[in-house]
Amino acid sequence: MAKNSAEKALESIPSMRLLVAVCRKKSLTEAAKGLGLSLSAASHQLSVLKDAAGDPLFLRTDKGLAPTSAMKELLPKLESIIDAVDALRKPAVFDPATAKCDIRILTYDMGYLAFVLPVVPRLQTESPGLRINVDFLESREFALNELRLGKADLCINPGLLNQSDVVSQPLGKVEYRLMVRQGHPLEAIYQAEGRVTLEEIARFPQFIPSTRQGGYNRPWLDVMAMGAPVIACNYFNVPPFVVKRTDAVEWIPSPLAAEWEGTGLFTVIPLTGENRSVFTSRLFWAARDERDPLNQWLRSLLLSYAHDHYPAE
Repeated sequence: MAKNSAEKALESIPSMRLLVAVCRKKSLTEAAKGLGLSLSAASHQLSVLKDAAGDPLFLRTDKGLAPTSAMKELLPKLESIIDAVDALRKPAVFDPATAKCDIRILTYDMGYLAFVLPVVPRLQTESPGLRINVDFLESREFALNELRLGKADLCINPGLLNQSDVVSQPLGKVEYRLMVRQGHPLEAIYQAEGRVTLEEIARFPQFIPSTRQGGYNRPWLDVMAMGAPVIACNYFNVPPFVVKRTDAVEWIPSPLAAEWEGTGLFTVIPLTGENRSVFTSRLFWAARDERDPLNQWLRSLLLSYAHDHYPAE
C-alpha cells in the first residue's frame, strides 16, 4: 500500500532532525533557528508530522515543549538514525600507521629511482601496512586506462596526459647527460674543451631513450640523423653494462647518471647550450582520487621530496 505524504514526511531525515531538535531545545523557535528554517516552515512541518504519527508529539508546559510518551519512545530511534547518517557524511580520519592496503605506482626506472625509492624508508616507517607495487609504464594509453579503472593509484611520467579525468602536478626538472666509460675518447675532449659537440658524439654508437619527437629538445635525434648507430632503449639501467666495456655512449637522466658515476666506472658529461635536454617529470592520479586521504598522503610525500631535490618547472 502506497504511503501518503504525511507518512513519508515522518521518514525523512530533515523531519527527524526537527523532532530531535525540538526535544533538545524544548522550543520550536530555537529548533528552527538551529536548523536554518523559518518558524512558519518548521511549524508547518511539525503539523504534518503530528498527523503522520497520530499523536501531538509535544505538549506545552511552563518549561517549554515537552515530548509525549510516543515521542519519548521514538526519540532514541531517531537519534540512532541521525547519528548513522552523520557518520556516513563525516570523512574518516586517515592514519598512515593503521592503513593496510596495496598501492600501485606506474613509472619507468628513472622515476622509480629519482622519486619513489627515496621515500620508501619513510613509507616503511610511518605506514608499515602498505604494500607498494611499482610497475613499468608501458605507454601513455596504458597509464590512462589503469588510472581510470582504479588499477593504479599514481603515475610518474615526463609528458602531459591532458585528460579531464586525470590530474597532474609537476615533480621537477630533470636534465639528460652523456655517460661513457672512464677513459673514453669523449672524456679527454670534454676535459680539454669543457664541452663536446654533436659531431664528436656521433662518432660513437648510441643508446638513446627514443626515436620519437617529443615536447622537449632531443639532441640525440640530430646525432642519429648524422648516421650514428643507435639503439633505442626504455630501460636506462641496462645500457651501462655495455657502456662500461665499449665506446658506446648513453643518453641518461641526471639522477641515474649520478648513481652510475658513483661506481667509479663511468664519466658523466653535461650537455651545454642548444644541446641541453631538459624535461619535467609529473605526478598523475585519477580525478576521483583527488580527495582520497591515502592518495593525498602519498602525493604529499612524493611532491615534498621532489620539490626539495629538483628544480621547479
